[in-house]
Amino acid sequence: MAYSKKALAYCVCSNLYLPLFLVYLILQEKYLDFAETSQVLPYLYVLFISEALNAFHFKLAFGISQSSNKKFLQGILSKLGNVKLSELVQSTISILLSIFVFAFIAVIFGASVTSNYEQTLVFSSLLSIVTVLPACIHFNAQSAISLLASGQYSSNQNMNQQKIVLQKFYCTMLGAWLGAFVIPLDWNRDWQVWPIPCCMGALVGTGVGQLVSLFYLNDILQQTTRPGPGLIGKNAKRTR
Repeated sequence: MAYSKKALAYCVCSNLYLPLFLVYLILQEKYLDFAETSQVLPYLYVLFISEALNAFHFKLAFGISQSSNKKFLQGILSKLGNVKLSELVQSTISILLSIFVFAFIAVIFGASVTSNYEQTLVFSSLLSIVTVLPACIHFNAQSAISLLASGQYSSNQNMNQQKIVLQKFYCTMLGAWLGAFVIPLDWNRDWQVWPIPCCMGALVGTGVGQLVSLFYLNDILQQTTRPGPGLIGKNAKRTR
């Protein structure tokens, strides 16, 4: 029962914060700030913290077998204390490098090299925050980059966890790509300015990816019949 409550709490929280964030951006027309580097930084900070907490929440909700609140809190402190400095440095480097990789990909797809480069970095930073950052928290930096770059599952990592991370990555990239279709249209709207449509498309795609993960997690939980370390534990039950 406790395990189901933790899973339910994660599903509710993970599928609530991003839609609320999008509603705020739309109703207040704050999405226009994505074209202004100086004004968009607070939103990137919020996304960074939210995605990091969401990924840690997943690990805590499905990765710790609890029999009491005391043991659960000890498990949280143990996980936070086991983070190695080398892993933190590698993850930081991977996230920073991914920003430039996403920027390079954006240029290949038509983003200007000589102008609006700050907006391109904003877009690539957003992609890195909602895709690479959670993957690095779920796995180590090397495994995260390998999974996102190749799309191939590793036998050294939990299959269910890899599927969830990859589903979210694909939905985010698809949303960003679809958002680019409205940029060249001659509607002369403020929200058509680069990179607003792609940023909003990426956020919508991330939200869809979270929703897909919700149904996937529900299916896994229904198939899990024995107590254990959870979906991301070493002995977690794998599903086809």
